[in-house]
Amino acid sequence: MLQNILPQAKRKVENSIIFLSSESSSKKYHSSVNDASDMAFFEAGLAVIRPWSGVLDKGVLHRIVLDCLVPRLARHLSRIEIKHEIGTKCDDNGGVWASVNLLFRLYDDGLLPSREFLSLVEGELLLRIAGIFHGWLVNRIIDVERAAELYVRWKLLFLSGAIDNTTSATLSQIALREDNIVCRIFYGCLLMIKAAANGSEKRDDNDDLTLDELEPALHEVTNYKIVQARRTKEDRMRDEENEMAGCSIDPTGSTNNNSTKAHTSSFHGKRGVTFKDVVEEVAQHNDIPFYPKIGPASTKDGKVIFILGEDQIYLDSNVVYVYRGTDWHATSLEKLVSSL
Repeated sequence: MLQNILPQAKRKVENSIIFLSSESSSKKYHSSVNDASDMAFFEAGLAVIRPWSGVLDKGVLHRIVLDCLVPRLARHLSRIEIKHEIGTKCDDNGGVWASVNLLFRLYDDGLLPSREFLSLVEGELLLRIAGIFHGWLVNRIIDVERAAELYVRWKLLFLSGAIDNTTSATLSQIALREDNIVCRIFYGCLLMIKAAANGSEKRDDNDDLTLDELEPALHEVTNYKIVQARRTKEDRMRDEENEMAGCSIDPTGSTNNNSTKAHTSSFHGKRGVTFKDVVEEVAQHNDIPFYPKIGPASTKDGKVIFILGEDQIYLDSNVVYVYRGTDWHATSLEKLVSSL
């Protein structure tokens, strides 16, 4: 009987979240990135999903969260305002950090796989913070002292528990501090502070990087889906290396309640994210039309030709080829999007 009830429960949970999403979506939402409807939707969605934790299979819960909550959460995180003013509360008066805390809660409650959690934090938060932080230093919007204060604050909030050290680090913060890429981003911000303190001129006897050399990638072409695709590939290569070395791998992955090092655990499994998925997400993120060409001459050497903006492109081995003039030219996705 239970086997018959669980599929019905899954459908009802999904339908409930879809209904909540349709009720909370409106033109007002798109015109105001801080609209309370976003947070109301996330909280209502969690209230629907959380009671089924331990009843529905964890993979089923992950699928529901990734399909119904994560796309909107990623857009929400990508649009929150990063400020250089330092408040007195670690939750930023319920603003930016309320959204971040919600993401942390999803992971801490076992409702979000490790890879997707790390991809959201890296792609929609830390890389954007690093880019904004770099711009503040280059344009002298903040001085070195304020930059150091911001760095310490962000490091405490993301990696070390409450800013007043009254609580211990959560599972999500432990997972972040054990991730090499996250640590590199924070180290890069530290180097930016050092470069700002040293000044813009580079001496021959100094190997330190300048601020210009430390400029991060543009957030417009680096987001959750792109980071997720890269992490999927890295995890797959790591798994293959372990298999060649004779190490056994748990195909189900370890949950974040047992080990924060199980970054290979992902709903996408071995299928991962295709390069077309990445291009489609970047196009959607930048409001650029992207669709397959229809009619004659809609393929190139067996590859489907797509329309990206006003350009014709096709994808081959993670390389974008764009039709310019009378021939096809290989180009980078970043360069192509920036030219549109």
